[in-house]
Amino acid sequence: MATLFLFDPENQSWQSLAEFNFIDPPIWSRDSNWLAFREQDGLGGEDIYVVRRDGSNLTDMTDTDKLPSEGRPYILSGWINDNIVLRSGNPGVSGLVYLRRVGDGFTKPLFDTPWTKTDMVPSPDGSFLAYPDVEYEQTVLKLLSPNGNTFRDLAVFPSSSLYPILWSPDGMQITFARLYSEPINGQEVFVIGRDGRDMKNVYQSAFGSISSISYSPDGQHLLIQDDDAAGRHIYTVNLSTLETKLLQAPGLPLDWWWLAPSWRP
Repeated sequence: MATLFLFDPENQSWQSLAEFNFIDPPIWSRDSNWLAFREQDGLGGEDIYVVRRDGSNLTDMTDTDKLPSEGRPYILSGWINDNIVLRSGNPGVSGLVYLRRVGDGFTKPLFDTPWTKTDMVPSPDGSFLAYPDVEYEQTVLKLLSPNGNTFRDLAVFPSSSLYPILWSPDGMQITFARLYSEPINGQEVFVIGRDGRDMKNVYQSAFGSISSISYSPDGQHLLIQDDDAAGRHIYTVNLSTLETKLLQAPGLPLDWWWLAPSWRP
């Protein structure tokens, strides 16, 4: 059984928000009032839920007739304002992407035409979508405006995959982990401006096992979950100095099996 917790550093307290058999990394809404996440029942069933940060209004957002049943299961791509972005995960169905609003459940398609690429990550203000596009044995990090009017190639990597991808809180930078096709080469975390400039390597993993990255609320630090020879650990990276520190939460042992930590005020 998995439990979604919220830790309050001022009171040194933990609050349980939701409990399911399996819970994927949660995604905060832009106003930090909601969390969205995928739950799995262990029997092949899955749904996308939202919950307020105080644990109230736990709501199944995909168990509804407002989404085409043939698109199930739906994948959570992120938030645009107070809407979660849901993309069909059914390989036999192409291009179904919807916005579904928390609160009243209003639902509408995100695009006028089917989405034919991989997953996308919305910027905080919803003005751009970042996504990896595989082209001729290379992966290109791209930007697209939801109306389809603006395209931009940010970075190109041969023989690589890019995951996870996330935006800085102010929407001016994108952070992503590059995994080489040969795992022995490890994994790197990069930060790049949304104009494609000033890309820099900010973290190196020798084991290629980075599964979660998040920004501090002020955008000055990264929180990186990385498995190494000693187990699973959480590191902070100062983006100004590139200093890396191992994190230990109060009251928890250093070898605690972390899963998908995030960072909010």
